[in-house]
Amino acid sequence: MKNRFFHLLMIGTLACWSPQPIFAQTDVTETYLKNPSFENQFTDWENSGMQSQTNTSFQLKEGNTYVERWTGQGGQVADCHVSQTLTTLKNGVYKLTAAAQNIQQNSPATQSGAYVFAGNAQVAVGAANDYSLEFTVIEGQATIGFKTENATGNWVACDNFRLYALNNDLAEIQEELQRRIEKGQALVSEKMQKDVLKELNAALEAARQELNSTTDDNMAPVAIRLRQATEAAQTSIHAYQELQAAIDKSLEAYGDGTLNGAAEFHAVIQEAQALAENLDANAEDLATAVEKLGTALLAFRIANPTGDTPAVVTDTRYARGSTMAFGRSTITGVPETELVEHGFCWSTEPEPTILDNRTTEYIENNGHIYVLRNLTPSTIYYIRAYALTKGYAVGYGDAIKVITIPKGTITWSYNNGGDAKSNARINAAVGSAVEYWNNLTSIQGLHLSVNFGSGTPTADCSYGGWMRVGPNASYQRTGTIMHEMGHAIGVRQHAIWRDGNMRANGNRGDWLGDRANEVLRFWNNNPSAVMTGDNTHMWPYGINGAHEDTGSEALYIANGLITQGLGEDGLPPTGGFSTPAYVFEQEDNVKYYLKNEDEDAGLYSSYLVANPNTTTVKCEEMTAAEAEADDNAAWYITFDPMLS
Repeated sequence: MKNRFFHLLMIGTLACWSPQPIFAQTDVTETYLKNPSFENQFTDWENSGMQSQTNTSFQLKEGNTYVERWTGQGGQVADCHVSQTLTTLKNGVYKLTAAAQNIQQNSPATQSGAYVFAGNAQVAVGAANDYSLEFTVIEGQATIGFKTENATGNWVACDNFRLYALNNDLAEIQEELQRRIEKGQALVSEKMQKDVLKELNAALEAARQELNSTTDDNMAPVAIRLRQATEAAQTSIHAYQELQAAIDKSLEAYGDGTLNGAAEFHAVIQEAQALAENLDANAEDLATAVEKLGTALLAFRIANPTGDTPAVVTDTRYARGSTMAFGRSTITGVPETELVEHGFCWSTEPEPTILDNRTTEYIENNGHIYVLRNLTPSTIYYIRAYALTKGYAVGYGDAIKVITIPKGTITWSYNNGGDAKSNARINAAVGSAVEYWNNLTSIQGLHLSVNFGSGTPTADCSYGGWMRVGPNASYQRTGTIMHEMGHAIGVRQHAIWRDGNMRANGNRGDWLGDRANEVLRFWNNNPSAVMTGDNTHMWPYGINGAHEDTGSEALYIANGLITQGLGEDGLPPTGGFSTPAYVFEQEDNVKYYLKNEDEDAGLYSSYLVANPNTTTVKCEEMTAAEAEADDNAAWYITFDPMLS
């Protein structure tokens, strides 16, 4: 009988559901697969978006642990995957089997979008069952796993991966190589870069010669070279096709060339057309040309709008961190169905447009909160709301100036004192919480020393950052760490939190500082909202227990922004002084008049004046009208947050 093996990471593999028994298969799971049933959580697996679980809800689980992705009934799970690359495989045919499901709870309907895969071979997953596929290995390695792509189920799970060797027959191995040759050959006539085509032809020739070999001893490097050359060809072909599609779309919009901005638009199109015929172009230039055409097309369309223009109001309230900012807006004047985009645009220059930077991302919290990401810390930005219609009529709100704060420098360490699962959760939670705060606050000099506390029921933390996290998995999460970090910067632990000067005494006393309350009022879109707290907790967004940790980014962002506000109000995050804040938002082109506050030099009645033709200044008594008429009493103030 034939031997049989398993593997993935290849092009042209064949997948099939295996309803028939396969004879003479050899179980090689222990030889090649590591942690096949996730008993060590995701050790030896690459994980994106799945969670380990120890309950018994997935009845096909093997051992104590399986992995899953879940959302509420009626929802659809986000894209996720677990995978493992198997190495030192012998060439041949393998079968992969895994227990898996993709279901909509309380619905008998078959769901789509989940797969058990091996290389490019995959089998669709539906109701809980064992799923199998066959694939051929000719490279000595393969990647296997489970994935979702636009899945329709609300609960997906997998466990108990098994690998069987089926066949190492040379003829079948060569058939797989022949399939790859045919796939590569089909690309030769397509437009691609010259050097990419040259390598593809060379790889094809080497593969054809390998077909004449009487063994597969040298097949792996030949197969790898052909796969890589084929992938490079596909990438190059796609780049030229994408550029040509952008050119065609632009030419259609350009029309007869009589519209506003046609000459400038046509120049960009011609530049792209020349590049599309250049087979020596590099990938970066091709991608840049597509982006440049897209920008030019948008500029051309908004220069020739049709229909009504939306009326947009930028809310003057906003929130900012070091690399993120947040805004609100009001849009009227056109039906919502006529809008194709609405969001915020920004620039380091006044009056930004959607041709600068823009975002349509928002968080829903009593209205839209638009999210601006990847900003530079300590930088002056101008942001404003916009709305774009189907007819490319764009309406803008007024621009507001937003100064990002210096980036936080919080550091952390963890003693890894728990079991493997606890350590993985705690490391991930602390890393996530610190990342949020460093992007949303300017806290400097705080180090979190995190320890596993086997006797700690939940978690605790001292002022300054000595933290314990217990074995309860519900508290080994980002929200719990953020709550404990609140204690590290003074919530409960510092006298200012308790002495009645910044927080009214008593149960749920109001926070008396302006900055944290301003953030809350913006975030909740409630002008009367007030932060409150007792001697241990703060509300809202204090994440006071596992029951308050929804896992929502909106929750974590609000916590970070309010933390910055508490520091600016006077709660010192690392001892000594409160968090420095930008409290005077000057305008570069505005004249300022500086009145004296020294009684000996004319309190409130004299102004700071430059002595003409000198570098000295003096205090001179004058009326406001006299000061306004005297340019020597007028001052321009500039501010560079990078130097603050």
